[in-house]
Amino acid sequence: MSLQRPARPLPPAPAQVVETQSLEGLAAIRDEGVTLALYQRQPDPAILSFLRKAGAFAGQRGIIPAQDGSAAIHRLLDATGLPDETERKLLAADLEQLVGTFCGLTGASAARLRVDHITNDACRFFHFDYVALRMLCTYDGAGTQWLPEEALDRSGLGKGDNRLVCRDRRAIQHLRPWWVGVMKGAHWPGNDAPLVHRSPPLTPGQSRVFVAIDPADPKDCDCGC
Repeated sequence: MSLQRPARPLPPAPAQVVETQSLEGLAAIRDEGVTLALYQRQPDPAILSFLRKAGAFAGQRGIIPAQDGSAAIHRLLDATGLPDETERKLLAADLEQLVGTFCGLTGASAARLRVDHITNDACRFFHFDYVALRMLCTYDGAGTQWLPEEALDRSGLGKGDNRLVCRDRRAIQHLRPWWVGVMKGAHWPGNDAPLVHRSPPLTPGQSRVFVAIDPADPKDCDCGC
């Protein structure tokens, strides 16, 4: 009679989402199995008040160097029409820090920064992005929504019907205002499960101040996630 060794327990599956309390903690997105890293920061009241007072502005995109990006960011903000006030300088400094963090994660010498005032839900279908990494932050308004793997059916993607993708609406997650998220897309090496997400539905009169940061030469969608 031969005795069989007991089977070794399988290691726990890597977390799909990692929550952190610092920008440095976003480096967890590079870990295997992690598709979203979240920095759960608090709003800056001065910047938030400034954006709400300024109201609608023209969305802009620009290439920002990883080092000394302040001048490029101020030129981008000039183009939006946001008034050059003390609070805008605070916003520019925050954006420069986010760009620097993103470039540190990707090893890129520059990033493409998008700053937008969104008034529709044109990107309302669940999807994933054709990038390696993307950083998102909603400064004001509803944040990006995403689905945990157990709540989605990937075979329904690209068919223009969220009901084919989302198995349980109660499982829909969202980034809170000011949270910084870094997500893996389809171009991350070896990633066969890029994060599935969408823009939050907006009703007439609602808006979002939204920021996305990509590598400077991405081959991706320009959605308003």
